[in-house]
Amino acid sequence: MLIPYSWPAEYTDEMPDADQLGDSFTRGGLEVEGYAAPAPGLEGRLVVARIDSIERHPDADRLVVCRLDDGDTGREVVCGASNMRAGDLVILALPGSCLPGGLKIKKSSIRGKESAGMLCAASELGLAEAGDGIIVLSADTDVDGVVSPGDDAVELLGLDDTVFELATYTHLTLPTICRV
Repeated sequence: MLIPYSWPAEYTDEMPDADQLGDSFTRGGLEVEGYAAPAPGLEGRLVVARIDSIERHPDADRLVVCRLDDGDTGREVVCGASNMRAGDLVILALPGSCLPGGLKIKKSSIRGKESAGMLCAASELGLAEAGDGIIVLSADTDVDGVVSPGDDAVELLGLDDTVFELATYTHLTLPTICRV
């Protein structure tokens, strides 16, 4: 079972650090198999971007070229997803990123068209087992109600939150307290 650090933090004003919380789980009878941030090293490398336009790739039937506003410099990204439209806010992995599954993002040429990053699906960020298409954000996704191009997506998606992996047992044998 996976438990994010932020869940118990919702119920207390003074939260112990991750080591202490892991020890507390263990003292409470739960076996902690490990804990870590789900996507370490992505800070500043995973950002919110707005799709300004989408055009068909000139040399590929199933690819599109998205022109993006990433809050810094405009960029183009080649993408195979079809669940987005111009104006959508999406998650962009910038060149130099290394996604949770080990995929390294770099500038590349895809069928003759330069792609400066990658639009991300939930499964590529370790947020889901599988999914249809890339993550499309609502304009009011952020806690403060505003999401803008260039915002850090690591914090927005909770990828900076430590996640504890607790052992799960399918066959628990409880002691007999009384017999009928």
